[in-house]
Amino acid sequence: MPRGKRKTCSEKLEEVSGMIEALETQLKELKAREKQLLKEKREEELKQIAELLDERDMTPEGLIEILDRLESEEE
Repeated sequence: MPRGKRKTCSEKLEEVSGMIEALETQLKELKAREKQLLKEKREEELKQIAELLDERDMTPEGLIEILDRLESEEE
């Protein structure tokens, strides 16, 4: 049975190169999306910290002092 025209090596190479280029483009898009999601996650975490400080009527400087004391005690 005939299976159709066989592709030349050059045609196959061109096809594979096109697929690689498409995947590289997709990878760049995914990395950009990952970067955006990481930024959003960080913003959410910082918002939670700010809310916690407000709830406890603390300043960032007060939190730094507490963390510095804890670090000194661990050493």
